[in-house]
Amino acid sequence: MTLALAAYYEKRAEIERLQAELEQIEQNPAIALDQEFATRLHALVKEYDQDIENVIRMVMPGDISSLVAEYTASTRRRPVRSYLNPYTQERIETRGANHRTLKEWKAQYGANVVETWRH
Repeated sequence: MTLALAAYYEKRAEIERLQAELEQIEQNPAIALDQEFATRLHALVKEYDQDIENVIRMVMPGDISSLVAEYTASTRRRPVRSYLNPYTQERIETRGANHRTLKEWKAQYGANVVETWRH
Protein backbone atom coordinates (compact mmCIF):
# COMPACT_ATOMS: atom_id res chain seq x y z
CA MET A 1 0.00 0.00 0.00
CA THR A 2 1.38 3.41 -0.91
CA LEU A 3 1.74 6.22 1.59
CA ALA A 4 -0.88 8.26 -0.25
CA LEU A 5 -3.39 5.42 -0.08
CA ALA A 6 -2.64 4.83 3.61
CA ALA A 7 -3.15 8.55 4.29
CA TYR A 8 -6.42 8.41 2.37
CA TYR A 9 -7.72 5.49 4.46
CA GLU A 10 -6.60 7.23 7.64
CA LYS A 11 -8.50 10.39 6.70
CA ARG A 12 -11.56 8.35 5.71
CA ALA A 13 -11.57 6.67 9.14
CA GLU A 14 -11.17 10.04 10.84
CA ILE A 15 -14.10 11.48 8.87
CA GLU A 16 -16.29 8.53 9.82
CA ARG A 17 -15.31 8.92 13.49
CA LEU A 18 -16.09 12.65 13.40
CA GLN A 19 -19.43 12.05 11.66
CA ALA A 20 -20.43 9.55 14.35
CA GLU A 21 -19.37 12.03 17.03
CA LEU A 22 -21.35 14.82 15.34
CA GLU A 23 -24.47 12.65 15.13
CA GLN A 24 -24.15 11.88 18.83
CA ILE A 25 -23.83 15.60 19.65
CA GLU A 26 -26.80 16.48 17.45
CA GLN A 27 -28.99 14.04 19.38
CA ASN A 28 -28.41 16.02 22.58
CA PRO A 29 -31.60 18.03 23.31
CA ALA A 30 -29.56 20.87 24.81
CA ILE A 31 -27.93 21.47 21.42
CA ALA A 32 -31.32 21.88 19.76
CA LEU A 33 -32.35 24.43 22.40
CA ASP A 34 -29.09 26.36 22.00
CA GLN A 35 -29.46 26.38 18.22
CA GLU A 36 -33.03 27.63 18.47
CA PHE A 37 -32.00 30.36 20.92
CA ALA A 38 -29.12 31.50 18.70
CA THR A 39 -31.34 31.55 15.62
CA ARG A 40 -34.02 33.61 17.36
CA LEU A 41 -31.45 35.96 18.89
CA HIS A 42 -29.81 36.63 15.53
CA ALA A 43 -33.24 37.26 14.01
CA LEU A 44 -34.11 39.75 16.76
CA VAL A 45 -30.78 41.54 16.43
CA LYS A 46 -31.34 41.85 12.68
CA GLU A 47 -35.02 42.79 13.02
CA TYR A 48 -34.25 45.68 15.37
CA ASP A 49 -31.10 46.70 13.50
CA GLN A 50 -28.84 46.34 16.53
CA ASP A 51 -25.28 45.15 16.89
CA ILE A 52 -23.93 42.71 19.43
CA GLU A 53 -22.35 45.47 21.54
CA ASN A 54 -25.72 47.17 22.07
CA VAL A 55 -27.38 43.88 22.96
CA ILE A 56 -24.69 43.13 25.56
CA ARG A 57 -25.11 46.63 27.03
CA MET A 58 -28.85 46.10 27.34
CA VAL A 59 -28.48 42.75 29.05
CA MET A 60 -25.41 43.59 31.16
CA PRO A 61 -25.30 47.27 32.04
CA GLY A 62 -21.98 48.60 33.26
CA ASP A 63 -18.48 48.15 31.91
CA ILE A 64 -18.57 45.69 29.05
CA SER A 65 -15.36 46.73 27.36
CA SER A 66 -13.66 43.42 28.13
CA LEU A 67 -16.56 41.45 26.63
CA VAL A 68 -16.67 43.64 23.53
CA ALA A 69 -12.89 43.45 23.16
CA GLU A 70 -13.02 39.66 23.42
CA TYR A 71 -15.74 39.50 20.77
CA THR A 72 -14.09 41.92 18.36
CA ALA A 73 -10.68 40.30 18.83
CA SER A 74 -12.05 37.11 17.34
CA THR A 75 -13.42 38.97 14.31
CA ARG A 76 -10.38 41.08 13.44
CA ARG A 77 -8.81 40.75 10.04
CA ARG A 78 -5.30 39.46 9.65
CA PRO A 79 -2.61 42.08 9.16
CA VAL A 80 -1.20 42.64 5.69
CA ARG A 81 2.23 41.11 5.21
CA SER A 82 4.48 42.20 2.38
CA TYR A 83 7.32 40.23 0.86
CA LEU A 84 10.05 41.44 -1.49
CA ASN A 85 11.81 38.84 -3.63
CA PRO A 86 15.47 39.91 -3.69
CA TYR A 87 16.09 38.08 -6.97
CA THR A 88 13.24 39.53 -9.04
CA GLN A 89 12.41 42.63 -6.95
CA GLU A 90 8.77 41.52 -7.13
CA ARG A 91 6.70 42.66 -4.14
CA ILE A 92 3.51 40.98 -2.94
CA GLU A 93 1.10 41.84 -0.15
CA THR A 94 -1.09 39.20 1.44
CA ARG A 95 -3.20 38.58 4.54
CA GLY A 96 -2.68 34.81 4.51
CA ALA A 97 -0.48 32.02 3.25
CA ASN A 98 -2.73 31.10 0.31
CA HIS A 99 -1.27 33.66 -2.06
CA ARG A 100 -0.30 31.88 -5.28
CA THR A 101 3.01 33.69 -5.80
CA LEU A 102 3.96 33.26 -2.14
CA LYS A 103 3.33 29.52 -2.41
CA GLU A 104 5.46 29.36 -5.56
CA TRP A 105 8.30 31.19 -3.84
CA LYS A 106 8.13 28.89 -0.83
CA ALA A 107 8.20 25.83 -3.09
CA GLN A 108 11.15 27.22 -5.06
CA TYR A 109 13.28 28.80 -2.30
CA GLY A 110 11.97 27.19 0.89
CA ALA A 111 9.58 28.60 3.47
CA ASN A 112 12.29 29.68 5.90
CA VAL A 113 14.12 31.68 3.23
CA VAL A 114 10.94 33.36 1.99
CA GLU A 115 10.01 34.40 5.54
CA THR A 116 13.25 36.40 5.70
CA TRP A 117 11.96 38.49 2.77
CA ARG A 118 9.06 39.79 4.88
CA HIS A 119 8.95 43.56 5.46
